[in-house]
Amino acid sequence: WLVAGRHRVRAYEINGWSDIPAKIYEPETGNPMAELELAEIDENLGRNELNILDRAASITRRQAVLKTLHGETRGRPSEKTANFAGISIAGEIAAKLKLSKRTIEAATSMFNGLSSQTRRRVTGTWLADNHVQLRDLSRLDADQQERTLNLMLGDEPKAKRVIDAVCIIEKRPKPQKNSREAQVAKIIKIYTSLDAAGRRQALLLLRDMGVRITGEAVKTGTSRKTREA
Repeated sequence: WLVAGRHRVRAYEINGWSDIPAKIYEPETGNPMAELELAEIDENLGRNELNILDRAASITRRQAVLKTLHGETRGRPSEKTANFAGISIAGEIAAKLKLSKRTIEAATSMFNGLSSQTRRRVTGTWLADNHVQLRDLSRLDADQQERTLNLMLGDEPKAKRVIDAVCIIEKRPKPQKNSREAQVAKIIKIYTSLDAAGRRQALLLLRDMGVRITGEAVKTGTSRKTREA
C-alpha cells in the first residue's frame, strides 16, 4: 500500500530506476489498515489543489478513522492506541495547514450537513470550492438543498447565491446590498472568520459600546446565542 510519494515513484519509473528509497510504516495498533488510511488522508490534506469540499471530506473521514482507532473512550485513546493517537497531522503538514480545532469542527459540520445527493451534484462545479455557499447549503434540509441547487446549477441559473435561491423558493424579496439583513450577515461572516483572540477583542469592543455580554462569552469568544445553538 503506497501511502505517499506517487509522483516520486512515477518519476523513478520514467527514469528506468529500479531501486526506490522508501520508508516502511510499522503498525502501532491492532488496526493497520486504519493507520494506513489515516496516513494517506494526512498526505492528501497536504496537497494545495484540494478544493473546499474535498478538504472537508478528508477532514471528516479522518475524524471517523480516528474514532475507529481509538474506540468508544469518550474521546480518549485506549492504552493500546495511546502512542499512535498522539500523532495528529505530523510535522511539516501540520505547519503547512495550520488547522485549528474550530476549523476542523466547521469543516465536519458543513460536510455532514450536506446530503449525499448534494455532495454528488456539487462535485466538479464552482460550488465545490466556495466555502460560504457550501456552508449556507449545509444549513438547509435535504429537500431545500435540492431545490436550491436546481436554481443555482440549472441550464439557466436563476441564482448565484444560496440566500438568493432561498428567497426565490420562499417567494420573498432578495436582501438588498445595504439592507439591515445584509449588513448583519456581513458582520457575522467577519466575526466567524476571526480566531479566538479576535473574537474576544470584538466582544470587548461591543461591551465597551454598552452591549450586555457575559464574562464567560468574552473568555470563550462566543455569544450566548452561539453557545445555545
